[in-house]
Amino acid sequence: MAAAPFSVAQQNAAPPPAQGQQPASSGQKSPDSQEPTTTLKVNVNVVQLFFNVKEKHGGLVPNLKKDDFEIYEDGKPQTIKYFAAESNLPLTLGMMIDASGSQRNVIDMEKEVGGAFLRQILTDKDEAYVISFDITVDLLQDFTRDNHRLQAALNKAKVNVDYSSGGIPGMGGGPVPQRGNSPGTLLYDAVYL
Repeated sequence: MAAAPFSVAQQNAAPPPAQGQQPASSGQKSPDSQEPTTTLKVNVNVVQLFFNVKEKHGGLVPNLKKDDFEIYEDGKPQTIKYFAAESNLPLTLGMMIDASGSQRNVIDMEKEVGGAFLRQILTDKDEAYVISFDITVDLLQDFTRDNHRLQAALNKAKVNVDYSSGGIPGMGGGPVPQRGNSPGTLLYDAVYL
């Protein structure tokens, strides 16, 4: 994945306020108080934008150049002063391990493959967290750059094996489970990225 940061230089930008100059005050009174509302106005000569470009099927569009873009502010074209395609940006990712009853025969493989993936992908500047989910969602390891902690968190994931509820809610069986009484998965498709 590549992100292309570039900077927009404002044309005819006014100089920043002189040191010691007070910010502009709108002089309007807020309905809740008699004090004037202060408005801070700052002129910025360079704005950084980070973005990915995808085609209509979701694939990344590589090798874009500065001339492939136009930036407008209030309908006026802006000058792109600096442009760089970055492909080595820090990653922040979450590893979710399915610990529902349906995974009882493969959870050890989930842990092994998940750990190998993290060791292969993460660099010193990246960070990740580990969550397990079954009838509950549990944070096993918050954000860290430490692969040993991430693997230890994966190893903590355990399959919920109590079958007392009679089935998985929403699939025609059993009551809505209380913590620890169903091998079901309540997360299903509730995670949107």
